[in-house]
Amino acid sequence: MAGKHPLSSRRLSVAALLCGLALAPLAAAEPLRFALLAKRVDHPFFIVALEGCAEAARVQGDTCLLLGPAGSRHFRRQNEALEQALERSFDGIALSVTHSQWLAGHALQRLGQTPLITFDSDLGPGERHLRRGYVGLDNLAFGRQLGRLAQRFRPRGGRLCILSASPQDTNLRERLQGIRQQLSGLEPAEAERLDGENGWSELKRCPLYGSGDQQSALFQLTTLLNSGQADTLVGLGSWPVHRAGEFRRQLGPLLAGSTARSAPCSTRAWSRPI
Repeated sequence: MAGKHPLSSRRLSVAALLCGLALAPLAAAEPLRFALLAKRVDHPFFIVALEGCAEAARVQGDTCLLLGPAGSRHFRRQNEALEQALERSFDGIALSVTHSQWLAGHALQRLGQTPLITFDSDLGPGERHLRRGYVGLDNLAFGRQLGRLAQRFRPRGGRLCILSASPQDTNLRERLQGIRQQLSGLEPAEAERLDGENGWSELKRCPLYGSGDQQSALFQLTTLLNSGQADTLVGLGSWPVHRAGEFRRQLGPLLAGSTARSAPCSTRAWSRPI
């Protein structure tokens, strides 16, 4: 998080999240129990989110737990974890959404009176009535910003490949749509796969999906850089750079003759020189 006081900002953000979940009176006799329902519990982003949530909860004498699948992410596994969380009668759940329609048609059918907010990745427009608020980025605007970065590197367009985790993740789908809107110059409903608009085209094999796994993302990047087929690569998440040493070791030699710039929130945009 940008700014001079990232820890304070994290506390404030998590405190806002907890306030959005808690419906009990301020003078409640029993401690409250909150859950963060992650896409995967061993992902660095969600581990940091838990640290902030647990810290903010302790100030009030409450608890915050991180729940969800480990290893490879999948909406069915997240749905199972959400079903189990709903059986535990938490005072509130914050959910980072994988597949909005699937979760709404399955686990969230059993939501009942449990307060639910989303964070990082929201429910889709048709399911947002199920949650009480959203904490996170405007992912469509974020995608447009990534598109502007690509335009800055290659003002005449180029051959684009986008790296994502899953075609179902709401936040990543919105970022992808924002990139296409920005590069094509078309209205939201018209921004489809790029095929020559303003000089931009997407490789037929792209977007590439790596389940948010660093090794998959590094392998995809290495393959693309070696192939020379794409001159602009945009990552919708931070997966390739979680372990900076491994990133430098595998990609450093390949990027030595290329230009690399960072976009907000550790998402990366790479472009070979024009």
